[in-house]
Amino acid sequence: MNHLGYVRVMCATPSLKVGNCTYNGEQICEIIKQAQNKQCDLLVFPELATTGYTCGDLFFQQTLLDASDRALKQIAKATQACDVIVLVGVPVRGQSGVLYNAAAVIYGGQVKAFVPKCNLPNYGGL
Repeated sequence: MNHLGYVRVMCATPSLKVGNCTYNGEQICEIIKQAQNKQCDLLVFPELATTGYTCGDLFFQQTLLDASDRALKQIAKATQACDVIVLVGVPVRGQSGVLYNAAAVIYGGQVKAFVPKCNLPNYGGL
């Protein structure tokens, strides 16, 4: 990256289907390609972008979490040849079994970190 004092940031809201992680991952990967073509340095997606925000009780189903993990791997693979840092919202089960609404930080084909959401809403959201 050649910043020359500036960082090009792009925020994107992909077309999502609630609970359809494969579709959502494909939409996210397409936007990553577009961001690379526009010489974007940092690309930020919404929270829970792999699953859709309104999955409710489905967040506690292992099937949905596994599908989200597969989508995350697909998204990471899409960044292998890119010079774009990608943040995408995913549900993550912690070591203690607690479910987190987190941002996955992806670069160079790898998930580098997960950052859990700190300021939770008071209406029972994840």
